[in-house]
Amino acid sequence: MSERTGHGAATDVAAPESEGAALLKAARRLEHYVRHSPLGIIEWNRGFECVAWSPAATRIFGYTEAEAVGRHAVGLILEEGDRPAIMRGWDRLLALGPPTCRVNENIAKGGRVILCEWFNAPIEGPGGAVIGVSSLVRDITEEAIAQESTRRVHAVLERRALDAEEDAREKERLAGRLEQELETVAWQQQQILALSAPVLEVWDGVIALPIIGALDARRGAEVMGRLLSAVAARRSEHVLLDLTGVEALDAEAAHRIAGIVRAVSLLGAHGIVTGLSPAAARAFAEVGVDLSGVDTRRSLREGLRACVSSARRRAGTVG
Repeated sequence: MSERTGHGAATDVAAPESEGAALLKAARRLEHYVRHSPLGIIEWNRGFECVAWSPAATRIFGYTEAEAVGRHAVGLILEEGDRPAIMRGWDRLLALGPPTCRVNENIAKGGRVILCEWFNAPIEGPGGAVIGVSSLVRDITEEAIAQESTRRVHAVLERRALDAEEDAREKERLAGRLEQELETVAWQQQQILALSAPVLEVWDGVIALPIIGALDARRGAEVMGRLLSAVAARRSEHVLLDLTGVEALDAEAAHRIAGIVRAVSLLGAHGIVTGLSPAAARAFAEVGVDLSGVDTRRSLREGLRACVSSARRRAGTVG
């Protein structure tokens, strides 16, 4: 069809598309959408019987369109036990209720249980009456499995993290307890040392150090330190180093005892070794420790008597 303009030129004008052609075009577009939609598209009549079944619905549930159309939803994709709850929602849709979205278990062909997400909306016919329900459905089984797996992994990791925190707290408690026990042991060792080598003030200006047991390097250093501190603090004139409780001496212990005596003399005190057993005397001789310049007495009593006599003589000289 053409029209002539005022200048005499003919212009073609497209004829308006007929209503039938437009409807056909829309129907084809809708069919294309239904056929290629990733969502299953299902239509139900008021009796909840399938009247339309898309290819995606076949992929989800396994039933062909011919197998699904005409069948009731219960028995097709729902179990009989689900009927009461499903029908309550169905009745609300038929009463022109709002569209619903829900997730529930469905039964695919062969009895396989799947989890599906449903979008349901009533279909209105002429006059506004509900003539059926349109459903969009997608299979979320794998997604749900993945989410559950992720949740379990997170739960395991969280549990492990909590266990690690508890282990750390337990280790901290054990470390604190161990530190306390070590402090207790150290204190006990100090007490044992004080008992096994006590520094005693037995007379004015006279202190005695009875040594009991072995005298290793650590104990020897502690004994010397305590003794020299006492000599300096009390300004002692005589120190009795009693070895009655020493059963045997090795070379190192003999040198340590001689070193204690020399250290005492450096502070101006007179050192006397008492209670030297024959075995101990032999040990001094065998290791080459010269005691010729050291005052020795058989017993602590004799050593104390010598100190007292020395003090009295000095007092008489002064008087």
